Amino acid sequence: MIELKSFMNKLIELYINDDEYNFFVGYIIDYDFEFCLMKSIDKNGCFSSYQLIRNSTISNIEIDTDYLEVIGKCIEISKKLGIYDQISLDTINKNILCDMKSSSLLDCILQKEFLEKTVISLCLKNDDDVYFGYIGSIEESYIYLNPIDDLSLQEYEKIKILKSDIESLEFKGLNLYLLNAIY
Repeated sequence: MIELKSFMNKLIELYINDDEYNFFVGYIIDYDFEFCLMKSIDKNGCFSSYQLIRNSTISNIEIDTDYLEVIGKCIEISKKLGIYDQISLDTINKNILCDMKSSSLLDCILQKEFLEKTVISLCLKNDDDVYFGYIGSIEESYIYLNPIDDLSLQEYEKIKILKSDIESLEFKGLNLYLLNAIY
């Protein structure tokens, strides 16, 4: 397993599932034994979303690449122009993220998003689909997602998802914010 502590708060490329084309750019801002919490940055150097990524899916982390050098410069420019986080979604304070010290990072984020009733997206083990929706309820080992189609906004029947099947969870992103506002 990759030692996440050494990458905290550094601009990184985080690769998942041994796929050189499947990566996130951003900063690891917290982690536990199962997941890391990443602040994702888009190709324009702007805040994109928060990603909760299962540690076992992380195959490589790169720093100091040519691409990251360009992104770093884009971040500087986007902050100077005031476009880094135009609608103030970058609001996570990891020091007060979770009141439940005994809870996992996944449980903290699930509870937070459940209480805020905002749209999230999930990727699950052995499933190529991305699920969008609201968390309807949370149980010890499961969540119930009220899924919606991200294109048609059609609502589907509630689905039961094992927490152990969650490979990544995206929240507080611009696209999710817009989907939430439209829906």
